Amino acid sequence: MKKFIFVAVLMFFCMTAASAYGVGGVVGARALAIGNIGVTYSDQWSVLNNPAGMASLHSWSIGAYYENRFLLKETALKNANLNIPLNIGTFGVSVQQYGYEKYNENRFTIAFARAFGPYLRIGLSLDYLLFCFSDGYDRLSAATVGIGAQSDLSEKIHLGAYIFNPTASKTKTLTKSKIPIIMRFGISYDICEEVVASAEVEDETDIGLRIKTGIEYKAFGDFFIRAGFASNPGRVCFGAGYSVGRLTIDISSQIHQKLGPTLQCGLIFKVKKQKEAE
Repeated sequence: MKKFIFVAVLMFFCMTAASAYGVGGVVGARALAIGNIGVTYSDQWSVLNNPAGMASLHSWSIGAYYENRFLLKETALKNANLNIPLNIGTFGVSVQQYGYEKYNENRFTIAFARAFGPYLRIGLSLDYLLFCFSDGYDRLSAATVGIGAQSDLSEKIHLGAYIFNPTASKTKTLTKSKIPIIMRFGISYDICEEVVASAEVEDETDIGLRIKTGIEYKAFGDFFIRAGFASNPGRVCFGAGYSVGRLTIDISSQIHQKLGPTLQCGLIFKVKKQKEAE
């Protein structure tokens, strides 16, 4: 009973003072290693971080992600997704859960992205949110959307913007609890072939403004070293990634200023290229 009360209080603090962890938050060990920055990138986790990034993907791929928040299984986040690039654009499907059996937040996402010329990409996601409680409490649910865009100002400068829940959706209950509106804008700069620096601004209802900065360094071959910082609350981030054949492994960690460390791990497997699937 004491453990349940502790976890409940911790999860409440996480959701109100730290981040929108299960709903609308940034996912992927790569993104979290560089300070929770994902709006300008095109990778496996773009389906949630900014669906516009899916338009630059060229291979069918499957991803799995696990995040052990504050080293507690009760505050873990799990995600699995699939990206399917076709001639008309790229489709993405994602299933995600945060929490444990007595309380969990679930997000089911279908997304589509398309490039409009060489410098503009736009993506749209449809999300169904389900909040489950212990026995004796009703489930809460809501449906919403996400809209994102990316643009290349040059070969070195890349912009990204994303808004989650622009419709200000609420749960389908008498109380109609609010789903947060989250807006992100970011920029990435390719300092050289091996180094990319990024910055992102995020604004979330009831939380306020967050500033994020990060850097990714291609040390050698397909081995990457990453580091970053995020504010509100302050988090120091770092991690690494390595690709071998069709498999990519990313690991990262964040140190929360009050709640301690969080560990992340992601796996990506490229199934086949677009031309092989047609």
